[in-house]
Amino acid sequence: MVMPRQMLIDAVRGRAPIIRGEHIRDDQFQPATMDLRLGPEIHAVSASFLPGPNDSIRDLVKRFSHYSFELSRNKTHHLDVNKIYMVPLMEYCEFPENTRMLFSPKSSIGRNDVHVRVVSEGYPYYDRTPFGYKGPLWAQIAPQSFHVGVRAELALVQGRIKTRDSHRLTTDEIYHMHEKHGIAYDSSGKVLSPNNQVKVHEGTMHFHIDLEREVVGFKAKRNVGKQLDLSAESNTYDPKQFWEPQYRSGDGLLVLDPDEFYLLATQERVKIPPECCGELLPVDPTLGEFRVHYAGFFDNGFGGKNGTHGVLEVRASGVPFIMQHGKPVCAMAFERTFEVPDQLYGMGGSSYTESNPSLSKHFLHRYDSWTLRHQASRF
Repeated sequence: MVMPRQMLIDAVRGRAPIIRGEHIRDDQFQPATMDLRLGPEIHAVSASFLPGPNDSIRDLVKRFSHYSFELSRNKTHHLDVNKIYMVPLMEYCEFPENTRMLFSPKSSIGRNDVHVRVVSEGYPYYDRTPFGYKGPLWAQIAPQSFHVGVRAELALVQGRIKTRDSHRLTTDEIYHMHEKHGIAYDSSGKVLSPNNQVKVHEGTMHFHIDLEREVVGFKAKRNVGKQLDLSAESNTYDPKQFWEPQYRSGDGLLVLDPDEFYLLATQERVKIPPECCGELLPVDPTLGEFRVHYAGFFDNGFGGKNGTHGVLEVRASGVPFIMQHGKPVCAMAFERTFEVPDQLYGMGGSSYTESNPSLSKHFLHRYDSWTLRHQASRF
């Protein structure tokens, strides 16, 4: 199972902390995750890497570093697109033998095509620690579409703590959870029938692409000279500086250009039940030459009363690919938390609480941008 918010707080502030760090704030705790912050140094490295069992991450960083500089919490620092940076995180682990942590980029980071992977000492896998891990954590940051700005103590990634007995819900358990709470809804907010409208297979619920919206999504602009400051306040940037809207074609098709980054939306709305969390899994490669999803964790309570359309981070792989309306594009797995969190998503300043799809929180009109009326007046 996954630790809920109240257990995460105890894991940091209880009698025997298993996560330590300087001045950990209340707002770092989400329903089933904890935000992890960038430390005060950053290193531009020549390539991505994973440590071997006897490797020190810091030694590898020194070996592959082009240059390094200090990160300030009071100043934005520029990171170039298509470069790779390593930053030690402020939090570190002291896990007991049956405990580990898994990581994913925060939604606002994934929606801006910034790849953030977490690396553990002596462990040759991204985005998870071994059980019983005791040691530091490093973030690998790779902006893919835009130059970005960061500061020390900025949270780009979130972690969830699990035990060895953790397991995903089975197909039958997902159907039961859907009948009890309602997980999948149509675009009007009506719960989908568990018998013939909800598709669950091998413990995952499948979602489909919506290409019949007025604005089906956005494509990241290339060679944007402006920096996107990831530490900026919400509602800062005009979307037209960074994004090209993609309009409904009339035939239910969208051609994904090679190696371009798109934000698209699901047909279904999703609502995560109070007693579990959800994770969007990478697309089955047999479905086509594209990849979905880069930031795919959903806390307990996400979706509010009648669900929220999922925003998909999509990239075609090497060749043009024709996406068709209604095509299955991603699957969600579910896992229970030990208890219902004492604070569900949307109760503590959450960023994505409306039913419509959204650009990242950094953008003005981030919900309205997905409507034709708004586009006619702005783009």
